[in-house]
Amino acid sequence: MPTNKANPYIYFGMTVSICPTCHVTIPGALTERDGKIYMSKSCATHGRFRSIVASDAEWYHAAQKQTSPSLMMKWQTKTEKGCPQDCGACPEHEQNNSVPVIEITNICNLDCPICFADNHHDYVMSDEEMEKCLDILDESGTDVDILVLTGGEPTAHPRLIELIKLCYKRKRIPRVAIATNGILLAKREKLVQELAEVGAYVLFQLDSTDPAKNTVLRGKEMTNYREQALANLEKYNVHTSILMTVIGGLNDDEIGALLEFTLSKKFLRGFEVQTMAYTGTGGRQMKFDPMTRITGTDLIRNIETQTNGLVKMSDFIPMPHPHPNCVAITYVMTMVDGTHMPFLRFTEPAVYRSAIMNQFVAHPDDRHEAVLHQMIDYVYANKDHVEKAQVVLDTLKMLLGELYPPGGETTRAQRISIVERYVKNVFLHNYMDDHSFDAAVLRKCTSMQIIPDGRMIPNCGYRVIHRKTDPRWQKHKKFNPGHGVDGLRRQLVVLD
Repeated sequence: MPTNKANPYIYFGMTVSICPTCHVTIPGALTERDGKIYMSKSCATHGRFRSIVASDAEWYHAAQKQTSPSLMMKWQTKTEKGCPQDCGACPEHEQNNSVPVIEITNICNLDCPICFADNHHDYVMSDEEMEKCLDILDESGTDVDILVLTGGEPTAHPRLIELIKLCYKRKRIPRVAIATNGILLAKREKLVQELAEVGAYVLFQLDSTDPAKNTVLRGKEMTNYREQALANLEKYNVHTSILMTVIGGLNDDEIGALLEFTLSKKFLRGFEVQTMAYTGTGGRQMKFDPMTRITGTDLIRNIETQTNGLVKMSDFIPMPHPHPNCVAITYVMTMVDGTHMPFLRFTEPAVYRSAIMNQFVAHPDDRHEAVLHQMIDYVYANKDHVEKAQVVLDTLKMLLGELYPPGGETTRAQRISIVERYVKNVFLHNYMDDHSFDAAVLRKCTSMQIIPDGRMIPNCGYRVIHRKTDPRWQKHKKFNPGHGVDGLRRQLVVLD
């Protein structure tokens, strides 16, 4: 008698995705096979597609239980076609915009093969457009952790410092950062000094220390520029985080070394690693296998292996603010003896989660005084089990005394400055693209592009689907040819 054979995979859920070719909305089936998570989907016009979503099914399933309450805000668009086609943000969105992004220029001095933008080198944001974007942010009622200015290359904007000052005039914005390749920070020391004077933060692209790998990723060997830029940033003590884009089999073997470099430098306040998003003008042209691409859980494993356990997989949790599949995070404390230790090694998990709940970048408020006392009590009660317990206690007490001095008060800005001396954040960001796109993740996105036309669009949705609807880019009839075309390359070298 014939019997039904078991499928080689376990189906456990359905989401909304898109066709990688035409971007029509289609269902995506989520399955587990051989300890990994995959998405499969079919388009009536372009056929069937499969992509790996997570290389560790155990982490993936556990992460789904670690979500956070939604923080609501005012919507900018109506729900008509359904997620993800109504981004703006529409009433279906389930989280606030704590890390807003504003693209201030499409001028760039690089032509990165991995770029998801479409830089035609003909747009710089006006002060009026910036004010409009900031008005949109204010009207949304969202709490902001950090505002990021991008491009193009934001340092190419002739009024960058003035734009940063406009941002800081808004009370809800505690930090303003620029995401930069660093070339002009190497060439223009005065600009670095000005960034320090206005209190700007820098997200510094550093994907590799290997010249050949840099050329693959950025189209140019940049070692000298990066070394000089980092030296300038350190000289003026500019709050800097390393931003690394990872392609499996290319530079994934350098994650640990760049993390250790971040921990070794006082002016470096964080380390963000993002998986390669094969989308946009550059990314869609790169050949890759969606079934073997690197995922967020690969990043975590690589860090543990490459740092010899300095930072372990058990030190990470899904960030309790966006969707749990989006970002894995650990905070690492710089202790009084100069060593480093992730907080989860001396903190109860529930206390740790509550301390960072609905925050993308830590900024201590009144509740954190009680959190620090709980941490101290936990270490006292578990001295025999907590590594370097006395050093941990000394550090926590010093941090507590500086943040909440007896008989005194500290401002929000002072608290941020203090905590950044003691705490470094490590973000592992699992970016989505045409193949891995999951509307469930998008709906809890906490980082949205603000467009002068009145919309706030979740970042992955903007890059994959909605960039072409931005009025600033619609005048272009075709994508920038890029990647070494002589006419474009002559444009790029004018930024000295």
